[in-house]
Amino acid sequence: MLRIANHAAALDNCLRYFQSAVETLYEKTIVDTLETINATEAARIEFDVCRHELEALHSQATASPTAIHVAGEKATVQRDKYERLKDDVRVKLRLLEENRIKVMTKQLERLQTALAAYFSGNAELLAVAIEELRSLNVPNSSLLL
Repeated sequence: MLRIANHAAALDNCLRYFQSAVETLYEKTIVDTLETINATEAARIEFDVCRHELEALHSQATASPTAIHVAGEKATVQRDKYERLKDDVRVKLRLLEENRIKVMTKQLERLQTALAAYFSGNAELLAVAIEELRSLNVPNSSLLL
């Protein structure tokens, strides 16, 4: 009976580690990418506003050259910011795709190994899976969860 309890605790640790890895992928990588996308959308809107202001100044016969120059510089700064964020989004999406596949493959393999060991009663394989996870940061179990 003690052996079954130990195996169940080991499986619980494996499941917690899997959950932690998926949460980290979501909370850090995916959320960061979405925030960058939102910043890119905001920068695009700011750039459009500056561009329209510049076009409006160009269409006015009474607009001063200084105002046109200032509006042009502002539009250039906003365009550069937008282009930089657009490049950041491209890079983050590419890295997210690569990272997501690597992390999920690795975690699913570990989870599959632990589940197979638990349900087959293979104590040695389960011990190997636990040792592999012990070297990593596994969240403590809680009675409240």
